Amino acid sequence: MSTHSVKDLEKAQRKGEELDLDKLLPWIKEQGIDLYGIPRITQFSGGASNWTYRLQFKNKDIILRRAPLGKKAAGAHNMPREFHLQEKLKRHYPSVPGMIAVCENSDVLGSTFYLMERLNGMIARSTIGKKGKKAFKGKN
Repeated sequence: MSTHSVKDLEKAQRKGEELDLDKLLPWIKEQGIDLYGIPRITQFSGGASNWTYRLQFKNKDIILRRAPLGKKAAGAHNMPREFHLQEKLKRHYPSVPGMIAVCENSDVLGSTFYLMERLNGMIARSTIGKKGKKAFKGKN
């Protein structure tokens, strides 16, 4: 039986990768985004390079994607490019999450990042083609 799943598991934020709410929450407010309360934050373990967080506010459940800290290869981890590409894809593919806001100022969290709506669904993985139906351990 395969140990791969189409569902990423959330865990507590990894040490050294915690979001700075003292900087993030004022930025969100400046964008005019109506989010209430202090979010419950978890971090997804899947993904090869960019860090992905779930922020559960009282009124909304969103995802934050950001580049990792440290030196980056030129052109790698381009969060604004990823944001704008998904924004364009959303017009044609309803299963793409809605984009909320992008921050190109790395002073806020130490790198660029963006916010998007959280959707439930299958995560397309390279193992699906290799393992066939065995890659599907569960359904979101």
